[in-house]
Amino acid sequence: MKIRNTLLLSLACLFLSQVTLAQNFMQERRIYILDVTASMEGKGVVETPDIFDQVKKELRDAVESIDNPNTEVVVVPFTDVPHELIRGMISERDSLLEDIRNLSIKKGDTNLADAWSRGVQEIDSTRINYIFLLTDGLHNCGPEKEVLYERLKAWEGVSQNKYYFAFYVMLTPNAKEQEICQIADSNSQMWLIESMNVNVTFVASDLNVQANIKDKKTVKLAFNVSNRNLSKDNLDFTIEMEENPYYALTNFRSFIDQGYVLFDIAELKPLMDLPIETWLKLYVRYDKEKYYMTFFTPEVINFKVINRGVREMTITENHDEDN
Repeated sequence: MKIRNTLLLSLACLFLSQVTLAQNFMQERRIYILDVTASMEGKGVVETPDIFDQVKKELRDAVESIDNPNTEVVVVPFTDVPHELIRGMISERDSLLEDIRNLSIKKGDTNLADAWSRGVQEIDSTRINYIFLLTDGLHNCGPEKEVLYERLKAWEGVSQNKYYFAFYVMLTPNAKEQEICQIADSNSQMWLIESMNVNVTFVASDLNVQANIKDKKTVKLAFNVSNRNLSKDNLDFTIEMEENPYYALTNFRSFIDQGYVLFDIAELKPLMDLPIETWLKLYVRYDKEKYYMTFFTPEVINFKVINRGVREMTITENHDEDN
């Protein structure tokens, strides 16, 4: 007699969770490249305002506002060359603040190119990096100006798909230069600040997220707001999906005060015509004039849409057995 034993196996795929997120965001490193040339005190050939004490105060305020004791701070003072660095953890805040208070003007002209390169050397790939270049003037010594432009343009490749975010801080109108502004505007991970205030708010999210929408179309994305004093109820933004033939983003809901947003994914084609996996871009949209000192890091999120469910396989075993 033949006995047929049938075993039904449910093969769960690897990506059954609704969304994969790093709920615990990486620690931060903040790098401040600070102009300490004489023009910062209103001295020099070109008449400039004396802003040095105010800039140091603004920098101390920014350090004061950091809550996480594990955040690292690096200050790179520079003139024609980078000078001795200040570095420390927020757990050592008092020492950091004292070192910033004691910063002094040094001899030399403004070499933005080498100062920028020295600051980039301080990036820690295991952390979220925020790098600020603060100056009251233009590049006027060291490498040719075109070298500065090329080094800034290279940030596009350096920062791509990494937690590296840069800010060109124009402390006075004298620091505003069209070429640098165009470079920053064309880079999704570089921004301009026209202010001495560097106590900015970061709204951080993951650079790369993925969601399996086979059975559940709602996606949840985590966000972390760095400024505890920001009124999250009034933080108005939305998320758009890049144009594509497969999916559309609908029904966006913000719960930023609770640290996340929700949206739904609508399928634009029959299931058989949808890819099992595809990468798309998500764009954060918000009023940058209204939220002048708020930055979404990143503004562009890589989103992997998975449309794969549980697969079943029937295994039949045949055994011959004599009576």
